[in-house]
Amino acid sequence: MLMPQRRRRNPLLLWELPRAALELASIPLATPALITVPWGDNHPVLVIPGFLGHDDHTRCLRGFLESRGYQVHGWELGRNMGLHRVGGLDTLLARLDDIYQANNQTRVSIVGWSLGGVFARRLARARPEQVRQTISLGSPIGRINDPEAYTQTVYERIGDEVAPKQVIDQYLMENLQPCSVPATAIYSRSDAIVSHHIAKEPESDITENLEVISSHVGLVVNPQVFYLVGRKLAHPENNWRKLRPLMGSLLKV
Repeated sequence: MLMPQRRRRNPLLLWELPRAALELASIPLATPALITVPWGDNHPVLVIPGFLGHDDHTRCLRGFLESRGYQVHGWELGRNMGLHRVGGLDTLLARLDDIYQANNQTRVSIVGWSLGGVFARRLARARPEQVRQTISLGSPIGRINDPEAYTQTVYERIGDEVAPKQVIDQYLMENLQPCSVPATAIYSRSDAIVSHHIAKEPESDITENLEVISSHVGLVVNPQVFYLVGRKLAHPENNWRKLRPLMGSLLKV
């Protein structure tokens, strides 16, 4: 009997945490570039942590966005163990509703890290009238039928008790449906958790894929990511545009 082929382990996986620590330490060095990020218009921003993460893990990113003039909100649902652990999508929709109403019905930009980016797109499809744009950071939002692309994901290694694979597959299948609001995917080819092959938005007039050099864990403490997120959030609500012509300079941050 033929045994299933064992997926190759990414050699960068063991370096995820040390790389993230270096990315965090590099923020002061990037200050001259980060202070050039345009000031925001005070619109609300919801930041959703990744799988197994919580609001403490996105504190640095949220602090930077607050410093650039946004009303920034954590998801306030504890550790992200999947929507099935917090009451389903309705619980997260209620959080979005609260932010939207508290900010005088101003549309909310949603930044989602890893699995949080999957949730961000689900919110955008469910409440397009409340969502201004989504920005995903290393999120598995692309095709899932490519075995080489769907490797080294945290939820595959944690086990069925924490995150059943069929639940994740359902999220990903639903996420393949296009959103009607602008969507940006920020990804890294050296991400050892979520392959860059599945971390990109489908090409359209209202989507953009931006590459950074980052670990997966470091996407929420990486100054390149801060710069790009800040630039995308600064676009006027009715004048979202792509940053592609600027990428040569962006990656030097």
